[in-house]
Amino acid sequence: TGRGRRHRRRGSVRALGDEEVALLTLDEFPARTKCHLGGVVMARSVKYLGRVTSTKSDQETRDGWWIELREEVRSHALSLCCTHVVGYKETCCIHDDVCILSCEGTAATLRNLLLPPDHLMAL
Repeated sequence: TGRGRRHRRRGSVRALGDEEVALLTLDEFPARTKCHLGGVVMARSVKYLGRVTSTKSDQETRDGWWIELREEVRSHALSLCCTHVVGYKETCCIHDDVCILSCEGTAATLRNLLLPPDHLMAL
């Protein structure tokens, strides 16, 4: 394993050391925040909707699609040795019975980032 960082699983979120990859919709930070950029990360998925309706199980299925994409974006950030994804956004495009889901942001490592708890939301 040498000098490289080891990746390990903790719950459903991959961790690098003791840090989880945070998805942040912010693209501006306080002056004292140090930001080191890793690169653009994204994940896309095409889903056939077919007979997907408004039932609870179908909603859970769609939620699962988003969870998979978020985990993929986190994985890409980890591969760049980053602890955050900044400017994170999710989009969805539906045409007939086809749905295209997309998540993207910029992998980064942030230091001295102090945010009030009401600015944080678990995805």
